[in-house]
Formats: sequence, C-alpha cells, structure tokens
Amino acid sequence: MLTRKPLGAKRETGFAGVSEASPPPRDFLEEPAAQFPPNHLLAPNALRVTGFPPNHLLAPKVLVLCGLGMNCEEETYAAYKLCGTRPRLVHVNEWFAGKVSLDDFQLVHFTGGFSFGDHLGAGKVLANRIRFKPTATGKPLIHELEEFLASGGFVFGVCNGFQTLTALGLLPGIEDGQSVSLAPNIDGNFQDRWVSCQIDPESPLSYLGAGETLSLPIRHGEGRLVVKNDAVETLMVSKKLMGIRYLHNPNGSAFNCAGLCNETGRVVGMMPHPEAFLSPFNHPEWSRKGSEAPRADGLFLLQNLVNYVSHNR
Repeated sequence: MLTRKPLGAKRETGFAGVSEASPPPRDFLEEPAAQFPPNHLLAPNALRVTGFPPNHLLAPKVLVLCGLGMNCEEETYAAYKLCGTRPRLVHVNEWFAGKVSLDDFQLVHFTGGFSFGDHLGAGKVLANRIRFKPTATGKPLIHELEEFLASGGFVFGVCNGFQTLTALGLLPGIEDGQSVSLAPNIDGNFQDRWVSCQIDPESPLSYLGAGETLSLPIRHGEGRLVVKNDAVETLMVSKKLMGIRYLHNPNGSAFNCAGLCNETGRVVGMMPHPEAFLSPFNHPEWSRKGSEAPRADGLFLLQNLVNYVSHNR
C-alpha cells in the first residue's frame, strides 16, 4: 500500500518533495546556460549574442516599465535575461516620481497591455503624462526621454508601448508632434492570432534580422497604422521607416506596417509580441514539426536588438 507524506513535509535535504539524491531547484533564468547542452535548440547562449556572460557588469542594462494597466512585463524581463542583459522591472510611478534615472540604462522598453485602461485611446493617457505632467525637476519626462535618445539610448515599444510612442510623437519622429496613429482594426474586431511579418533589409531596422520572415503573435484592437497626411507618408516611405511588414495584413495597417522606427533606428515600435515567442514550444505548430521545431522568432529578434544596443550605445 502506497502512503503519501503530508503536503509540505521536508526530507533530509530540506526541500519539500525532493529526494535526497535530487539536486535542489534553481532559477532557470539565473543559470540559462546550465540548463542545456552547448548549442542546444532551446539554449539562449547569451555569450554568443552579446559577448558577455549573463549579468556581466558590461552587459546592457534594460529598463522594463510596468504598472498602471501595462502587462507582459514578466515575459519581457525573462526575454532580456535570456539575451544576457541586466534588466530591471520598474513601476512607471517610480519613474514619474524621479526615483529612476534613464541615464542608468541603455535601453528603455515600453511593454504591452492597456495603460490607464486605454481611456482616450490606446496609450494616450500615458503619453500625455510623459509629455505634460511636471516632475520634481519641474520638467515633463519627455525632456528626459529626448535627452536619453540624444545621448545614444534606445527605446523599444511593443503593442501598447508602440501606441504610446506614436502618441508621444517619437515615432516616426519626422516632425514635431504626433504624425501617425494606431487606430481601431479595420474589421472592428480584437485580433488575437499568429502572423507572419518580414524585416525590410533596407530599413534602419535591418539590424533586427535583414530580410528575415518572423512568425509572431498579435493581440490588439487598435493596431491599424494611419498617417497624418501625404507629406508624412512620402517621407516615411522614402526613409523606409516601416521596417517590419505583415505578409498578410490582419488589421488594415497602412503599407502592411507591423513595426516602425525613427530615422536613427533607435526608437522602435511594433504590434506583434516578440516576448511571447521565447521557445519553439510557444508556437502553436511546434508539435507538428517534430525534430524541426520552429525557431523562437521573438527571442531571435530581441537577441539581435540587444546585440545592436551593446555595440552602439
């Protein structure tokens, strides 16, 4: 007859439910290389990507903003850990209160979600607080953000983060104020599906994987890029700022745009979620591929981003 120890009972090792011969549990993200053989399909291999071991003092520092309706911060934090950076999760109120300085980071990441419940439009309230609300210094945070970019920093926004960057006027950044917007999807429905998109090899975003076709998930109700006027549209096309395009447009976005950058390539926004595809097993077709599991395209893209930041900051 089998007997079961009471829940939470400890054995000789001091770990609940672990046999004496079993190793103690460890944090997957703290020791990523130890979890896989060399060059294993799932191994992040941060050393190859950034040139630094995980948590190395010279590895890029990433500010991951969260709170006030934003989400995906845990996956985003995990992604940057896997890429060999030193990410830090910070509630946006800490930034508003002046307790965090962008000078301590090389990359600022605006996560997805529904900041401030998307009242007044997706990303609009968060953008207005950054643009207009005075901080302890008496200046709005947009000044700190602009100084951060002028000093060589990078800003990356996904979904709601992308919507915020357009509302701030940082994307595409070819004139003062807002020149594009992410409007409701053309069919009026929330889109939650996997899409294929491609990186333009002639765009300032080519460093993300020139010419590569990526499979990534989208989940948004307001992802249709609309442009202010023909003059802005002409500049965006000539400068190839729409660096990531859908192969099959899911939302009616102008020029099939899935991702946008400014002229320097240091401000990037995209509607698909790279942080949601960090392992081949995240893909809905992984089991059909057998030994040819699909590449983790989200991790691939973020690794290229981190690699570029580490060499250009």
